[in-house]
Amino acid sequence: AKKSCIITRDIIDFYYKFYREVFKKNRVWLKIIQEYPNNKKMNRQIFNMNFGFLGLQFSFALQQTNMSPIYRYLGADENNAILWLAGPITGLIIQPIIGAWSDHTWSKNWGRRKPFFLFGAIIASIALFLMPQSSALWMAVSLLWILDAANNITMEPYRAFVADKLPTKQHSLGFITQSFFTGLGSTLANFTPAILITLGLV
Repeated sequence: AKKSCIITRDIIDFYYKFYREVFKKNRVWLKIIQEYPNNKKMNRQIFNMNFGFLGLQFSFALQQTNMSPIYRYLGADENNAILWLAGPITGLIIQPIIGAWSDHTWSKNWGRRKPFFLFGAIIASIALFLMPQSSALWMAVSLLWILDAANNITMEPYRAFVADKLPTKQHSLGFITQSFFTGLGSTLANFTPAILITLGLV
């Protein structure tokens, strides 16, 4: 536990220094945000419409960083490329199909993109919960395919959501907010195993 705490502190220090330097050198996002200081309602809407990217990227990053230990635990060779085909293949096939489908799908109550968010998020959550419980290699591989497919179903319409909802002059702020939550989700996902070990939950 003491070693885990030291590792966790080292990770926190690394990310703190990294993001401090990034924000010091790149102030574009601050200038863009300052263009809309009085439009609190719109800024709140931008925050809300992009907050889901935190969970989406958390899901992506968590499976990317933890599938190797799961494969090793199940006795598989983690360097076997066949085990990692889910990501590129689902992205290649599902993203353009779902993107085009969501462009031409309209729901009276949910609009054009939201049904895909909901369906993908539910499936991804179930797969992410079951992944650590995998008792056989075929189960882990199948769940990885399901998880990647669900993430892609959610992600592609979500990317277009900002362009759908915001006027052109606010696209920059919308996409920067989207990128912020994407980076934050990845960071939290990388912290999660160390935090769980430190707290004695695993």
